[in-house]
Amino acid sequence: MIGICTLQFIEELHKGEHNLEADVLVACLVTPGYVFNISGPNGYGDIDSRHLLPSGNGYTQKAKTLTVSVVVEGSKVKVNCNDFGWTADGGFIGPAAACLIVNTSHINETIVCAIMFDDVYAASPGDPFTLHMTDGLISGYAYNPGAEVFEE
Repeated sequence: MIGICTLQFIEELHKGEHNLEADVLVACLVTPGYVFNISGPNGYGDIDSRHLLPSGNGYTQKAKTLTVSVVVEGSKVKVNCNDFGWTADGGFIGPAAACLIVNTSHINETIVCAIMFDDVYAASPGDPFTLHMTDGLISGYAYNPGAEVFEE
């Protein structure tokens, strides 16, 4: 699984408004009716509440804090993240179609990225709902404002 960044986040990142290793990033599950819009608006408050998976049964909205590290190798940047999840307790967690990563340290509570699932998932009572982040949270190429641009 790897996240798809929002354009709002990328713009704010270039302005120096995010420090992924110091800011508080949290996970939010969304229901199958949620439609990810890469171009925004992309703040937590912009999400229609009927698409946010409600807290309960071992899941709490915006309560799972992620541990993040940024690795730069040449022009390649990878944002690593710990595996995270919840254990269903007293009922099902889900169904969920995606997980949004939100920077709650930013004034807009910007959606950093969306992790879109290949299917709709739920966890039965006693079972875990875990996201394995073996590929990292975000991966891409570093922006170098001093680099020459060649046009054909």
